[in-house]
Amino acid sequence: LIIKAISTNELITIYGDYDVDGITSTSLMVKVIADLGGKVDYYIPERQSEGYGLNSEALESIFRKGTSLVITVDCGISAVEEVQQIQDKLDIIITDHHQPPEVLPVAVAIINPKQSTCSYPEKNLAGVGVAFKLCQALWLRLKKEQLLKYLDLVAIGTVADIVSLLGENRLIVKLGLKEIAQTQNIGLKELIKSAGLSDKKVDAGKIGFVIAPRLNAAGRMDNAKIGVELLTTLEEENAERLSLILENENNNRQRIEKEILEKVDEMIINENLYEDNVIVVAGSDWHSGVIGIVASRIVDKYDRPVVILSKKDGIGKGSCRSIDGFNIYDALTDCSDLLLQFGGHKQAAGLTIEVKNITKLRMKINKLAQTVLSPEDFKPKVKIDSVLTTDNINEKLMDDLEVLEPFGMGNSKPTFAIDKTIIKEVRKIGNDGKHLKLKVGNNKEEFDALAWNLGSIADVLGQNDNIDIVFYPEYNEWQSRKSIQLKVQDLKYQHSKSVDLQNLFSKNSLKNATTKTTLDKFFTKVVGVTFDNRQEIINSLRIGDKLKLFAENDNEYDCNAIKIVSNYGTVGYLKSEIAEKLAEIIAEGINYEAVVTNVTGNDGKYQGVNILVAKADTSIQEDKRKINLDYINDILLGGLPFHDVQLEILKLLELSKNVLGILGTGRG
Repeated sequence: LIIKAISTNELITIYGDYDVDGITSTSLMVKVIADLGGKVDYYIPERQSEGYGLNSEALESIFRKGTSLVITVDCGISAVEEVQQIQDKLDIIITDHHQPPEVLPVAVAIINPKQSTCSYPEKNLAGVGVAFKLCQALWLRLKKEQLLKYLDLVAIGTVADIVSLLGENRLIVKLGLKEIAQTQNIGLKELIKSAGLSDKKVDAGKIGFVIAPRLNAAGRMDNAKIGVELLTTLEEENAERLSLILENENNNRQRIEKEILEKVDEMIINENLYEDNVIVVAGSDWHSGVIGIVASRIVDKYDRPVVILSKKDGIGKGSCRSIDGFNIYDALTDCSDLLLQFGGHKQAAGLTIEVKNITKLRMKINKLAQTVLSPEDFKPKVKIDSVLTTDNINEKLMDDLEVLEPFGMGNSKPTFAIDKTIIKEVRKIGNDGKHLKLKVGNNKEEFDALAWNLGSIADVLGQNDNIDIVFYPEYNEWQSRKSIQLKVQDLKYQHSKSVDLQNLFSKNSLKNATTKTTLDKFFTKVVGVTFDNRQEIINSLRIGDKLKLFAENDNEYDCNAIKIVSNYGTVGYLKSEIAEKLAEIIAEGINYEAVVTNVTGNDGKYQGVNILVAKADTSIQEDKRKINLDYINDILLGGLPFHDVQLEILKLLELSKNVLGILGTGRG
C-alpha cells in the first residue's frame, strides 16, 4: 500500500507524537519516503490543546488536505474509535511500540512487536525503532539494498525513550552514536553546536541529558513541529534559527518545571502525602508539558509511585512515574472505570480523568498498591558492582568501561565504591552552593568527586576525615585538559572526632534517643491513613479522643506493626521506626494508649491525625516535669552551648506554652 502510494504520487501523512521518540520517528519516515520519491507531509498534535495520540479533528483536517494514507509513528495502538470514524476516508497504517489494549483499531495494518501474534524477536524497540523496521523493508524492496543511514535519528529516539539498551537496541545506539559523530544532518549539527557539544564525544548520556531535553522542549512548551522541521531542514540558516528557538524553549521549560516542582513538594509535605503508597497530586493549570519531568523528580525524592495531574475545565491530564515492583500501566488498567483515557508502560504512563474522580483514583490506586508493595519496595537501593581503591582508577579502567557502552536502561553504568578514602578538600559549587565538590584519595592518587544537590552538607564534612563513596568514573574535559573525576551517587561519612555538630543532623542521634525512657511518652503522627474506610473514621475523630494501640505480630509486611484503633475502627499505624522500638516493650507486657492532639487537612483533601502516645500507667495529662536540658543538649547540639533564644524557647515549653522560634541557620 505504501509503495503504491509512492508510485502514484499520493499524499502520505506521517502522524507522530510530541516527545523525542515521536519527533525522531516522524523525521525518519519523512526523510525515507522523500528519498524513495514519495509525496509526504507530517502532523504532530499540540500537547496542551490536543493531547497524546490520534484525534478525530486532526484526521478530518488531514483528509481535507488531500491525504489518502496516514502512517502513525509512536502512537495509534489504542485509537480504536478514532480509526473507526475515519476508516471510510483514510487508509491508516499504525506503527507503535506501546502496550496493545485488548481491542485493537481496525487499521489497514498494525506494526507493533508487543502484539501477542508478532513473532519479531526484539520486543523492546522504541517507536523510532519500529518505524525504522518499516523504513528498512521499504528501502530493501525499492532500492534493493539495506538501509544503514539515519541511524543518528534512530539512536536519539531510542535513548530518549528509555527503552532497554540490550539486544537490537544496543546495536542501533552503538551504530547511531558513530553516525552522530560525523552526522550529515544539518539540523542535528546545529543542535549539537548550540548545546555546547561540538568538541565533545556524544554518548548515550549526552543524548539523554543534553540533546533530548532540547528536542523535547519543543513539544513540551510550544509545538513539536519545530523539532521535526529542525531535523529535516536542508538549509543551514534555518537550522541555526530553529536550534536557537529550542535552546530558549528549553530554558523556559526549566523555569516552569522548577516552579511546579516547588508547588508539588509543598502540597506533599502539607498534606502528608509522603505517607501514601502512591502519591497523587493535582493542581490547576500546571503546564502539561513538564509534569512528567516533575513526576520523575518526585519519585526520585520520595521513592514512591507518583501521579501528577493538571486540572482545567473539569478535566485532569496527568503523568505517572513508578518504582520497581509496581506496574503503573496495570494499576491504571485496574482503575480504568475512573479514567477517560490512559496509556503507557510499566514505569511511565499518561492519563485523562474527570476532576471529580481524582480523589477516588487516589483511594483506589493506593489500595491496589497496598496489596502489591511491601515496606522494602520503598527503600532506595544502590547496587555496587565492585569495591575499588584509588589505585584502581586509571585509564585502563576507563578503556574497559568504554567497551561496555552504550549505557542506559537495561545496561546501567557499573557502580563502584571506595571505602574510607580521605577527604582532601571540600567546597560548594553551582548556584547558591547547591552542589558538592570533594577531592578524595590517598597521598599517591587523588580525584575530584562531584555530588549533585549535596552542597548543604559541605559545612559538616571535615578535611582529613574518612568517607565511603559510591560513584561512577568519567572523564572531565576542560580547556584542553582531560582528567578522571568521580560522579558520586551516594556517600557515607563519619567524623574522625566525636565533637562539634556531628549529632546535629545525624539520623543515628534520633535512633539513639529512642530508649525505653523516651518512649514513656511521645508525640507522633499516624501513618497509613488513606486506606480502606480510614478517612471516614478520621473524620469522626475529635481532639482529646482516646485511642488504643495493638501489636500486629502476624502482619505480613511488618512483624513489628502497631495498629492504632478508635471506637469506630482502625485509624492507621505507628511509623515503622517507632513501632520497631515500641514492639519490644509491648512484648514485655506493657500497654500503651494514645490521645488525639490534632486532626489535620480539610477542603476535601486527605486528613491526618497527630497523637500523643503514653504508657497506659502514665498520665497523658499536662506534664509538669522539668525539661532535661543536658539530655536535649547532648542529642541536638552535641555539647555546644545553648543560644539565649534556645533557652528561652525551652523555658516556654516547660511552661506548656506553644512556641514558634525563628533562628538563623546552624542553631539547631
